[in-house]
Amino acid sequence: MNFQNIFRHTFLILIIFTGSHLHAATTDYTLKNNTWELIAVPNPIPFAINTPMKLFGGQIAAQLPLAEYGMTGDWVMYSYNSTIRDYEIVGKDSVFEPGKGYWAIQAASTDDIVVQVVTRYNIGATGPGGGVVFQVDRAGTSGMEAAPEDQSTGADWCFANIDIAGVSNFSDVRIVDPNSGAVNTPRIIAECGAASAAGIASDYVWPRGVADGYLPNKAESNLLFDLKNVVGGFTAGVYWSSSEFSEDGAWYQRFSDGFQFGLLKGVDSRVRAVRDF
Repeated sequence: MNFQNIFRHTFLILIIFTGSHLHAATTDYTLKNNTWELIAVPNPIPFAINTPMKLFGGQIAAQLPLAEYGMTGDWVMYSYNSTIRDYEIVGKDSVFEPGKGYWAIQAASTDDIVVQVVTRYNIGATGPGGGVVFQVDRAGTSGMEAAPEDQSTGADWCFANIDIAGVSNFSDVRIVDPNSGAVNTPRIIAECGAASAAGIASDYVWPRGVADGYLPNKAESNLLFDLKNVVGGFTAGVYWSSSEFSEDGAWYQRFSDGFQFGLLKGVDSRVRAVRDF
């Protein structure tokens, strides 16, 4: 198949895999009539968009009358094979190869075709901040990711026995913290400073450049323990949560067995940041 045949067919898309950067949950791409287009997707490529079907869904096929061009199926996409020096069709479920171009031209519609890409994440996938996803909603578009490594091997929860304003005290393991870690963290920092466990979690710069993490609350810490083998990098030691046990203590999570209880705030424990996306 030569280039003229490709151009005469339905659409042209050049996909270039760029360096790691954050994508919004939903991104619109526009394909203009008879115009070469560039669509950039991250490198590494999230599992959620690593094939044409996952990236484009059925939206292009729904808007282009492929049968009028003598084509069958839902997708027409080409890549250049340097070995045979020719273009070859890429199947809708083919896995994209980083650094390789994928080509097509939109010649079926005089109107712009808008392709909406929704990035979806699975447990264990690399999140938008570069951490490891350990919680997602039903749609897979939002959730929580954990930093891939500890931020501290020994940090105080607070430098003094201070009852943190706006952070609930409870000593019953069955009670659910009414605040998320995202709510607790800045309140702890306001009283205990940047050197506290909460401050260390908040200051962490994630692999993709964001610095909006926080110290997980008691329930979020427990979820991290449940998925510790998926997230990875944990020791069998003790990790701080952002939930307050009492004026003197805070809840910790022991990663050898999942045990949770109150620990004096001045005792050194590990820190692992999480963030929402």
